[in-house]
Amino acid sequence: MHLNLFSLILLLASGITFYVAFLVFKRLGGVVQWWGFLMVAIALWAFSYGIELSCQTLQHMLWCINIEYISISFLPALWMVFVLKFVGLSHWLTLRNVGLIFAIPVATLLLVWTNQYHFWYYQKTSVDNAYQFPLLNIQPAFWYYVHAVFFYCVLAAGILLLIVRFRKANPIYQKQTYIIVASAIIPWIINGMYLKNVRPLAHIDLTPYAFVFSSLLIGVGLLRFNLFNIIPIARDLVFESIEDAVLVVNSTFRVVDYNPAMQAHFAHLTTPLLGASVEDLFGKEQPIIQFLNDDGEEKNTYPTLQLNQQYFNLSVTKLFDKKTVFSGFILLFRNVSAQMLIQQQLSAQAKELAATNQLKDKLFSIIAHDLRTPLNNFTEILDMLSNGLLEKAEFTSILPVLQRDMAHTTHFMENLLHWSKSQLQGEIVHAENFVLNDIVHYVIQLIARNAEEKQINIQNNINSHVWVYADKNMVQLVLRNLLTNAVKFCHAGNSVTLSAIAEQTMVHICVKDNGIGIAPENMQKLFSIETLTTKGSNNEIGTGLGLLLCKEYIDKNNGSISVQSELGKGTTFCFTLPIKR
Repeated sequence: MHLNLFSLILLLASGITFYVAFLVFKRLGGVVQWWGFLMVAIALWAFSYGIELSCQTLQHMLWCINIEYISISFLPALWMVFVLKFVGLSHWLTLRNVGLIFAIPVATLLLVWTNQYHFWYYQKTSVDNAYQFPLLNIQPAFWYYVHAVFFYCVLAAGILLLIVRFRKANPIYQKQTYIIVASAIIPWIINGMYLKNVRPLAHIDLTPYAFVFSSLLIGVGLLRFNLFNIIPIARDLVFESIEDAVLVVNSTFRVVDYNPAMQAHFAHLTTPLLGASVEDLFGKEQPIIQFLNDDGEEKNTYPTLQLNQQYFNLSVTKLFDKKTVFSGFILLFRNVSAQMLIQQQLSAQAKELAATNQLKDKLFSIIAHDLRTPLNNFTEILDMLSNGLLEKAEFTSILPVLQRDMAHTTHFMENLLHWSKSQLQGEIVHAENFVLNDIVHYVIQLIARNAEEKQINIQNNINSHVWVYADKNMVQLVLRNLLTNAVKFCHAGNSVTLSAIAEQTMVHICVKDNGIGIAPENMQKLFSIETLTTKGSNNEIGTGLGLLLCKEYIDKNNGSISVQSELGKGTTFCFTLPIKR
């Protein structure tokens, strides 16, 4: 072995490259380490080619060729893996794709090592002694050109990925990309010269020299200047991992980029996002259009948008090229549906609390007036009677009035207790099948005395075969309240009629009277928390609480209640109950 200038340069450069690669592995990590693998391969190629240039025999030269091709074969594959990781396409490196990338390199290396048996890579090899030192002379075979085409295609594909990925990126990313592209193109050009027979001493390949120079340039940049300290993949990972939806639009309001969260939150959009206009995506009526059309003025507050039954807080950031030329917007959609739901729930609870307080005040008013007054009257009469201030005959004359007042008070107390139980404990519905007339007859008997006193005729037209599926006690209380009200608001000689019509799934039950009727302005107050107190035809007292209780009980039994009335002509209350087939 006789060293010469060409071999000495390569051997020295390979040693430096090995050392720089070692420092890269030791100090750096992540994607950068894949450049370290490239440097190791280049250093091995340079070292073995330097040894080849100092060899004197064909046998030794071919042995060096076998070592060189460990690097030459796998350099394209290592380059492609590095590029895919650098541009953020690591998910492409599936087991299948990695196998495809490394298939030709493995085949190339095996064919080089076994060339003496088939001559598919080199047709002929010999030593040329026409120059200052012996040089290997080769005649390529077909697989040599297969590997060359593969090498150039992979190199070109990697360069294209870098350019496409970062042609519009931040200048700091573009500089990184330009340096990497230059480090790949320079050896590519030198190798092209070799294939065109533009070579020193007719045989020397300058490609490893170019690779060593480029790899050292980037290696030193990695260690000394943190060349890849801020790599574009970091930006992509942050952009794609943001949970908020991000939309990037240009100055004409067309989408140029978006993150996966945008696609997930707005999967309902039928228009493809990329290239679509903001107006096409969200419509003209959304306030987002107004904000983008406002000549780029900065906003301190942005609207809450309702899109696809979700709520988003929108923020807008203007983009500028070279800090002065307006180029578009970044739209960030923060999903606040959960917060809006909580806010709505709090608002509903506040309204419910206000309604409860209103009802509490109303109940206290009812208890203070409608319950205390008749009890006080009854107590005073008893005191007068016991003190001899009231004659027995006088007491006997007012006894029917007292009896009537106490009956109304008892009825009110019963309604109040039932309603309180319903509100505070949650009334449990015990639904069962029963014949409606069973409780209709019972309720009519309860109010028969009041009806007779007022000379009110109660007529039951309900068929004895009508069945309903509901809570029997609740239905009884509803009928009692409706019949009591009907008698209360009828004059002597009026009538109350009960009827029921069974349909497929429901029974329609009506209580109709031809009494004094209800004024239109009072109709809307029925069944509501704003209880209505109206005296009957004989000045009977009432609270309106019974109708509120009727509605709650009918609702709990999966029915509905309604009313029709006309002053001077009467009122009809109708409600429905389910039928169990």
